[in-house]
Amino acid sequence: MARNFKIFYRSKFWLFASLFFTIFYSILMLKMAFASDYIVQDDARQHVFWMMRFLDADLFPNDLIADYFQSRAPIGYTLLYKIPAFFGVNPFLLNKLIPPFLMVSSAIYFYYLFLEIFPIPASAFLATLLFDQAVLVKDDLSSATPRAFLDPFFIAFLYYLLKENLILCLISLFLIGIFYPQYLFICGAILLVRLFKIENNRFLISKNQKDYRFFYSGCGIIIFAILIYLITTASGSQFNPVATLEQAKELPVFGDRGRLKFFVDNPFVYWIFAENSGLFPIHVFRSILIAFGIFLPIVLKYKSSFNLAGLITKKSSILREILFASWLMYLAAHLFLFKLHFPGRYNDHTLKIVLAIAAGIVISLTIEKLWQWSLQQRSRFQKILAKATISIAVICIVFYYPLLVNRFPLPVYVRGDRPQIYQFFAKQPQDITIASLAEEASLIPSFSYRSILVAREYGIPFHLGYYNRFRQRTIDLIEAQYTDNLKTVETFIDRYKINFWMLESASFTPEYLSNNKWLQQYNPTARAAEKKLEIGIEPILLQKKKDCQILEDKGVYVLDAKCIINQKTN
Repeated sequence: MARNFKIFYRSKFWLFASLFFTIFYSILMLKMAFASDYIVQDDARQHVFWMMRFLDADLFPNDLIADYFQSRAPIGYTLLYKIPAFFGVNPFLLNKLIPPFLMVSSAIYFYYLFLEIFPIPASAFLATLLFDQAVLVKDDLSSATPRAFLDPFFIAFLYYLLKENLILCLISLFLIGIFYPQYLFICGAILLVRLFKIENNRFLISKNQKDYRFFYSGCGIIIFAILIYLITTASGSQFNPVATLEQAKELPVFGDRGRLKFFVDNPFVYWIFAENSGLFPIHVFRSILIAFGIFLPIVLKYKSSFNLAGLITKKSSILREILFASWLMYLAAHLFLFKLHFPGRYNDHTLKIVLAIAAGIVISLTIEKLWQWSLQQRSRFQKILAKATISIAVICIVFYYPLLVNRFPLPVYVRGDRPQIYQFFAKQPQDITIASLAEEASLIPSFSYRSILVAREYGIPFHLGYYNRFRQRTIDLIEAQYTDNLKTVETFIDRYKINFWMLESASFTPEYLSNNKWLQQYNPTARAAEKKLEIGIEPILLQKKKDCQILEDKGVYVLDAKCIINQKTN
């Protein structure tokens, strides 16, 4: 009894140690999130700004961009923000507070998931630390957007699956469905793969009735959750259809230099390492230490050489099942581009989890082997030196690894440094529309809660009913901004009901256009505008700048649209 209590105590100790670092990393994120009055997470600019409608239903009236992103939001994600907003909680504030809770819950489930596979608490601590670091070198979890909720719910699904707790497993599956429904297919594939076993290098059909119970019950939840998603997003049917492979190849935004780089010129990179199309997305390995996980098959082949290897449980087969399921969905996503989103999405999260678990095992066994080697040293001094060297190396590699990378954590918060502009637009009527090609335009909906015509951040091309309209708006804006024909400007302002025009001081130079990767996606329009500037044609907006400018802040200035069309050209 005393022995069991001692083991239990140790397990709790290493869990608390894991949570200590998880909370520490979370505090670092919070510090970044509240470093300025005007700071927002990169992807939250797409997925959260429209939620300000929960506080004021009159915001973003007839706004194409807001309507589109609202229509694609899963119901669970929407309710998580909508309910607190009912009590006056700002969605952007909530967006900054959610990630620490996701981090802690993910760490707890990951810790116990690891123990199901390799029941050594100290190793679980090590693996959880590696997992935390792998999570924080990318901005998925810190975004508090739908994909941020995948880690805690998916890891919970895996844990309850190994614990054979059907009810909690199905609840986790349902939560995945209402927050990040794409991963229901991965979960379904895992349940399917578990119906087949590998014994003595032979594939056998499972005779365990629990496997079938989990499979059929899971399929029921998956179908139910998908139906919920289809019903709740039916209002977005106006933005269909989804781009086909042939249509996507015609869009520069999917090209090698595009906003969403997919069609990479190098076939090897495209199929293996590319972020959106690769089998092993390179960003997964930003946290270098989890790469040790690739050596687990070698370690298992020579497991007799490691004293602790015998503790690896049969439940470790879940790692293989996760990979098989991920690869199956990876192939399906390539086959049905882009109906299942990017193929790389089905590998990055699962690969991160599998590698962190595998790396925790490999590093633990390696440490144990080195420790045994240190005990074999002849002199007492050599033993102490060997042990000290191993201990210091482990501490430096594991605990101080974040200090060796350029930025850690990497939540990708975007800071706005033009408060006069944000405050000015926020004081304007709620139904205004702002035209701008400046990068600053991507921040206006988040900081001013006002509509913009277009901005780089919102040029998402998956649904052509949305993107074709967005693309045409951008082309029209480029033409109007660089034309010397007043009638063209007047027609543009009238067509899109423009109230203000926001410009950058460098926007009327050829280099501004040639060096702007986003605008170069709208050729030949951008190239034609560049040529006009090269031959010295002065755009109408530049002529109107002196009379119609109403505000300037750090190289970005605002023109009154009414003034542009009412004043005579100089």
